[in-house]
Amino acid sequence: MIDTRHVAPPTGGFVDVLADPRLLPRDRFDALVADLFPRCDDPHILAHELVYRHWLTPYQAAQVLAGRGRDLVLGSYVLTEPLGEGGMGQVFLARNWKLDTRAAVKVIRRDRAAESAAT
Repeated sequence: MIDTRHVAPPTGGFVDVLADPRLLPRDRFDALVADLFPRCDDPHILAHELVYRHWLTPYQAAQVLAGRGRDLVLGSYVLTEPLGEGGMGQVFLARNWKLDTRAAVKVIRRDRAAESAAT
């Protein structure tokens, strides 16, 4: 279930963000545009449907709804779920979109990365 209570209303780019084949494979995006979007253009309902179909994780759907969908792609990796958080940053379960493998990816907080670069 997606917690949409703390999600900002979409700006209309929900489907546009998902056009990136690293987030949603082309055949699934085509099905979204051809079959789902014409029946319902409400991004929150579409997000629930994509999670139900296992096309997105609840975390990914919430990020896309909050306007942070492009932040899910880091180089060759697509963030799928947060695993933990510490003083340096967050650790995510991610999928390598080139190799279709899973990995844990640590995302260093900007302030911590700036501190490391300054020393």
